[in-house]
Amino acid sequence: MAFSTVRLSGRFIPLLFLLVSASTAAHVTWIEPSAFLARPGDRVELTLRVGEEFVGDTLVYLPQWFIRFSLFHDGKETPVDGDMGDDPAGKILLPGPGSYLVLYENRPDFVELEPQKFREYLRENGLEHVIGKREALGESAEPAGEYYSRCAKTVVTTDGDILAGASMPTGCTLDLLLESLPGRDGETRFRLLFNGKPAAGVLVTGITRATPQARLGARTDREGIVHFPPLHPGTWLFSAVQMIREVREKAKWRSYWASMTFRLE
Repeated sequence: MAFSTVRLSGRFIPLLFLLVSASTAAHVTWIEPSAFLARPGDRVELTLRVGEEFVGDTLVYLPQWFIRFSLFHDGKETPVDGDMGDDPAGKILLPGPGSYLVLYENRPDFVELEPQKFREYLRENGLEHVIGKREALGESAEPAGEYYSRCAKTVVTTDGDILAGASMPTGCTLDLLLESLPGRDGETRFRLLFNGKPAAGVLVTGITRATPQARLGARTDREGIVHFPPLHPGTWLFSAVQMIREVREKAKWRSYWASMTFRLE
C-alpha cells in the first residue's frame, strides 16, 4: 500500500490514519535518504517506509502523524522541510561538510491484533517476556491492544563520518545510538537507552539491503550495550523494540520502536 504524492484535504486524513495503522502493526519504520553520502550544498530527499526487510509502504508528509521530523547537525535541531502529502516525505539541504542525523518520531498510535498474530510478533522481536506475562494473567487467548511509538533515524554525511551523526542522543523514549564502528578488526557497538537509562535485555537486530534475510541479532547487556562483529559495506538497518505493561483506554501494552539506517562504503 504505497501512497502517491498528492495534496490531501482534511476529510481524507482519518481514513488514511486507519489504513496506515493497520499496515504498521508489528513492522519497522525506517528512513531512506536519496543519498547517504552527498556533497555540501546538495539537497537530499527523505522517504519514510514501514514494512520488513527493506520492503515497505511509504508514508507521506502529514504533521498530524509525527511529533518530530528533525535534522540534527552541529548541536542544533531544526525541522525537516515538507509539504502536506509529499512523498518523499521530506527534504534536507546540507549547508556544509559534516555528519547529519535525521529523526522521525511518530505520534503514539493504536493497533489491536488477534492472539496468534500478537504472539508471532512478540517472538519475532524478542519480546518473550510479554508472552509469559499474558500467560500469567490469563490473557493469552484474548486479542491484544497496543499503543506504539516509533523513533526512526538515518545518517547522511559529506565525509563518511557516520559515528558523528549516529552517536547523537535525540531524547526519544527508546533511543538507539551507534558508539563504535571499526574497520575489519574490532567490534561494532550500539547503546540502547529507555527513558534516558540503559535498556537491558532488549533484542537489537541488523540487516542489509543486499541480503535482508541474513539477520544479525544480539541482546543488550546491563549497560544497554550490544556488540556485533565488524560490518561489511552496504546499506544497514538496525532496530529494536521495547514493550511494557500499560493499561489505559483500549490497550494493555505500550511499545517503543527504534531504528537507524546508514551506509558503509
